[in-house]
Amino acid sequence: MENRSNTIQTIFFVLMMMSIFSGNFSAIFPLMFIYFIANSIIGGQQRRNQRDTRDSSQRNRRYDRNREYEERNRRYDKRESEYDRRRREEELRRQRAPRPQPKPRTQPKPRNNPYKQSGVRKFKEYDYDGATEDFLKALEIDATDVAVHFNIACCYSLNEEKDKAFYHLSKAVGLGFKNFEKIQSHDALAYLRIQDEFEEFKQNGYRLANATMNSSSKTNNGNNNNLLDQLNKLQELRERGVLTEEEFIVQKEKLLR
Repeated sequence: MENRSNTIQTIFFVLMMMSIFSGNFSAIFPLMFIYFIANSIIGGQQRRNQRDTRDSSQRNRRYDRNREYEERNRRYDKRESEYDRRRREEELRRQRAPRPQPKPRTQPKPRNNPYKQSGVRKFKEYDYDGATEDFLKALEIDATDVAVHFNIACCYSLNEEKDKAFYHLSKAVGLGFKNFEKIQSHDALAYLRIQDEFEEFKQNGYRLANATMNSSSKTNNGNNNNLLDQLNKLQELRERGVLTEEEFIVQKEKLLR
C-alpha cells in the first residue's frame, strides 16, 4: 500500500510538471484536487490496514496469553491430581499397615531405699542388730527385695537366730535368688550350715517345708507376719512421703497376693 501511494504521488508530480512546462495551468487545479482525494483514500486505507494489523497483533497476543494460561492450568491440575493420588495411596497404606501393639505397662520401680543402704553400712560395721532393724524397715518399703531378705538371713545367722534366718533365706530363694554357691560359702551363713535341718533345707531347694515355714512365721517379727500391721505401716510411709501413691498401690497388691 505504501508503494502504491508513492507511485500515485510520482504520477501526479510528473503530470503537474508536464502541465507547468506545457503552459496548461488550468489542468493543475484538477490534478491537485484528484491528488488530494486519491491521497486521502490511500491514507485512510493505510490507517485501516494499520489498525487491522494492530488488532490482529493484539488478538494474537491475547490468544498466546490464553494458551499460556491454559497450559499453566493444565500443569497445575496435573500436579494437583498427582498430589491427590499420592495422598490417597498414603492413606491406604496407613490403613493397611499393622497397628503397633501397645507396650505392656511396667510396674514402677520403688525409689532408692535409704534403710537398705544404712543396713548394709551397719552390717559392714558389725552392728548386726542395727542392720537387722534397718533391713526390716526396708522391707516395709519393698517386701520383695531379694537382697534385703538375704542380708536379714545373714544378720539372724550371725546372731544365731536360726528360725528367722532360715525363713528369710527361703524367702529370698522364693523371690528369685539363684546363687546357691553363695549360700554354701558365705561366712555369715556358717551358723546355718552346721544346723541339723540345713541338709533337709538344701534338699528342698533351699526352701522351707510348709510346716517349717508356718512355725517360722509364728516366731518371726510381727512386722513381717501381721498383714494388718504391714498395711498400716505402708499407709504411714505414704503419709510421710516416703512412698508415692503409685508405689503404695504396688506394695499393697504384693502384700494381698
